[in-house]
Formats: sequence, structure tokens, C-alpha cells
Amino acid sequence: MLDIVHKSCLRELRPARRGCCINVDLSYSHGGSLPMNRLSINNPAYWRERAKEARRVAEQLADAFAKQTMLDIARSFDNLAVLTETRPASETSD
Repeated sequence: MLDIVHKSCLRELRPARRGCCINVDLSYSHGGSLPMNRLSINNPAYWRERAKEARRVAEQLADAFAKQTMLDIARSFDNLAVLTETRPASETSD
């Protein structure tokens, strides 16, 4: 379980604002399209699925800063997918 908590919620030591902070279940037991624990981090599909999930979480966030952070994370996962596609095979062995 990953907790996404807005900095102001932590700084003020108060309960999270409604729609600001969420718990994200990254276990994919909810029927995600790819079993993440079976895919290699050297597989572009792994990173694309992570990006898709980060965008799904961003859609649920009401806080603009938290939403933008999740979208930035999604773009980073997309970049990792591209890197795994372009690396020579000798660099991708597990």
C-alpha cells in the first residue's frame, strides 16, 4: 500500500483534506491488466502499465499539486519504457 499525502497535510499535522490524500493499492489484486510481479523491469510493458496506473490515480486527486506530481511520475514511467526499448539486449539481462 502506498500513501499519497500532500505536504501541507503532513506539515500541519492534521487529517488529510477530502480528495487530497489517498491510499493507492499497487498490488494489482483488483484485476489490473498485467501481473506486475511477473514482468521484468526490463520489459517496456511493465513501465507502461505503471504509467497507466499513475494516470488513473491522478484522475482521482482533487489537489492540483498532487495531481501534477502523479502525472510527472507517469511521464517518468513512460520515459523508462522508452529506455528499456532502446537499450541493447546485453544490458537487459536479469
